[in-house]
Amino acid sequence: MNKQKARTDNPARGTRYLRRALYFTVAVTLVLLLLPHIIRYELLEVFKDAGAESIQIGDIDYNPFTAVISINQLQIQNDQKVFLKVSTIQLNVGYFPILRRRLIIYDADLHNAEILIERDQQGVWTIAGFTVPENNNSNETEGDTWQAGIESLSMSDSTIRAHINKQDHQLQINSAKLEKLRTWEADNEAHLTFNGAFNGTNLELDVNMSLFGETLGVFGRIDLDTLELQPLMPDLYGQLTVTGKMAVKLEEQGSLHISHDGDFILTNTKYTHPELAFSASDITIKGKNSVTLYKGSSGQEQVKLTHSGSLSVKQSSFLQPGKNIELLRFSKFDAKYLDIKTRNNIELTGIQLTQTSVLRDTLSSNSSPVARSELITIDQLSLVNLNNLNLGNIVLDKLQLVISRDKQGALTPMNKLSDAAPAKSGSAINSGESGQSSQASDSKTVTGTDNKRPAFIFKMSSLSVTGDSSLSINDASVEPEYRSQLQIKKAESGKLDSTQIQQPTSLQLELLPEKFGSVKLSGNVYPFTPQTDMDLTLISRSISLPRLSPYLAHYTGYQFRQGQLDSDSTLKSTSGELSGQMGIVARNLEVAPVSTSKASQLRKQIGMPLEQALAMLRDANNNIKLDIPVSGNMANPDFSLGNVINIAITKAIKTGVSSYLLYALGPYGIALALADSALNPDGFVMLKDIEYEPGQIAFPEDQHDYLQRLQKITVERPEVELRLCAHATEHDRMALLDTGDSQNINHDQQIDTVKDNTAILKLAEQRMLNLKQILTKEYAVKSKRIILCKPFVDGDKYANPHVEVSL
Repeated sequence: MNKQKARTDNPARGTRYLRRALYFTVAVTLVLLLLPHIIRYELLEVFKDAGAESIQIGDIDYNPFTAVISINQLQIQNDQKVFLKVSTIQLNVGYFPILRRRLIIYDADLHNAEILIERDQQGVWTIAGFTVPENNNSNETEGDTWQAGIESLSMSDSTIRAHINKQDHQLQINSAKLEKLRTWEADNEAHLTFNGAFNGTNLELDVNMSLFGETLGVFGRIDLDTLELQPLMPDLYGQLTVTGKMAVKLEEQGSLHISHDGDFILTNTKYTHPELAFSASDITIKGKNSVTLYKGSSGQEQVKLTHSGSLSVKQSSFLQPGKNIELLRFSKFDAKYLDIKTRNNIELTGIQLTQTSVLRDTLSSNSSPVARSELITIDQLSLVNLNNLNLGNIVLDKLQLVISRDKQGALTPMNKLSDAAPAKSGSAINSGESGQSSQASDSKTVTGTDNKRPAFIFKMSSLSVTGDSSLSINDASVEPEYRSQLQIKKAESGKLDSTQIQQPTSLQLELLPEKFGSVKLSGNVYPFTPQTDMDLTLISRSISLPRLSPYLAHYTGYQFRQGQLDSDSTLKSTSGELSGQMGIVARNLEVAPVSTSKASQLRKQIGMPLEQALAMLRDANNNIKLDIPVSGNMANPDFSLGNVINIAITKAIKTGVSSYLLYALGPYGIALALADSALNPDGFVMLKDIEYEPGQIAFPEDQHDYLQRLQKITVERPEVELRLCAHATEHDRMALLDTGDSQNINHDQQIDTVKDNTAILKLAEQRMLNLKQILTKEYAVKSKRIILCKPFVDGDKYANPHVEVSL
């Protein structure tokens, strides 16, 4: 009975199971049918919560057996912009990892996607319309946390646009693939390959990424081709190309370390600033580089920069735009080895600069640079703390120096520079990093500024000039403008050290003026003393003097007609006090006046025309030898070496003339030796007067020896002229009045002619004419070399009658 009943119940149980299976099937079918709509609904809600105003989703397909979700034509936007636009998204999501609270995308593919990334002024990031929340402490336990992974994510023909800090950037993705990204593995290294463009610049990446450990890092190869710099840095123009291996690490404490081994290439680079403009056609940095950003002890962000490799710069120039001055230009700069230990510690070795020019006026079309060299070689250079510059041995090959002065006497174009000269040892430059202990000790040997900043330190091992080098001088401050070119046969400078103020720097210079003659300068200078002390010797041989006529005319009003100059000079300066000796030998010298006013002024200084003074200085070989002491205070603002030399030469000429006359006149030159100045107001050298008996014409017989000495001067010095001036005196008047009917006046002359000076002036004139006749007849002095002046009555009532003799 029971068995019968069980059998009758089985059909009902089977029907119930079948019904349940049917319900389940219908439910699953409904779920599968509704799932795309559920996904669509959830996506719409998520996007609306993110602030999207317009959301468009095309087809959504889901394959439950393969766990593949496909979304077509997804677009998120508001009235102003499109945040996300994707043609096709395909996701392969695994089921079983979900049981372990892991969401793994095994395969994802985005095609024709457009994504917008923004960062506002408050630092808030928005990605594809979603605001990225700030890091907050989460209350979730480790067991509640979901983990995610991407086994493979591919993107193609997509664009990521970024608006960051008011600047727009664009990342074009031709193809990209991300593999093996797993958040649950601390030592996970995901792999990324990328091919596309950043801001129109080709970019290729092949890197591994460590994103979930204590240290975040990216390691691999980067190839960036001609990136435009101006959108990133508004003042900098050019293109950047980067190739090689790169590593980026973000430490847990927040420091960022970037290293690179390869090439940095900047092309068509331009940097413009009101005070400085820089340009270069090509800058290539090869080697290992690293940059570390970290917070220092003060909490401020610090930068540590290192480099080990080489540096090359082509077609570069440095300008001061506001002053229209080109500071530096070179065709190529090469440093075989560049070592940047820190940002403020730089070393270069094996430096070469080709076709280098320094200081040129850009407004003048025919302006020449102050210095130009075909090749500059510097074996080493180091800069520590931005205030310690150390140069090794410098060689300038085929150097062309140009010294130019304008009509006002200012050096051009240096007069346009406000700070052309390097800072003295007292100046300082602040630095951000401390240097090595040895450098710090050096700084203490030099006095700093009042605010205790470290003094600037400059050192150089040596400087030399080689090859076919020249020095050109263009001086418009004299008329006619002086132009000359001198060959630099030798130029050498010894060690420079601003920390050793009393250490001399040796100097040797040899010039060949116009390839004839020579100029040699040697000795020591002390460039870091307050007044630039020096101890120099200058030797010149066979210098053509007519070439120097503009300078002689400028100072004296004369020009050189012919002559050669030899000189041996010493110049020494201590604490601004200049002293020295100039030994001059002028051969076959002839001068001629070109400025009446200046020549007249010089005549008053010397006591006679310059040509006559020089005539007295000539020896039997037609040479003029002078030993000239030189002195002056270089600290005086009005100090001029040209004026000092001019005064010294004038004084030497006067001394030389006096010495000759003392020798030639013998005892008759005592007056010259005793007189502080033998010049009369008209600028003549006053010799011994010839005195006469009152009222008498006859020449004193005891004066013939004196006339013989005067005659000898005219023979030895053919250019010398004798000047005779007759002085009548009150003694003559009294003598004529006493004699009354004197033989020296006509018998019919009345006594009143004596009273009105007619008679005594006639008497004086007859004495002068008689003296000239004696000189011409008895002593063979040419008449044209004897100059007579108008007789006059001497105002000194005690003076004896005399004829004044002068040169």
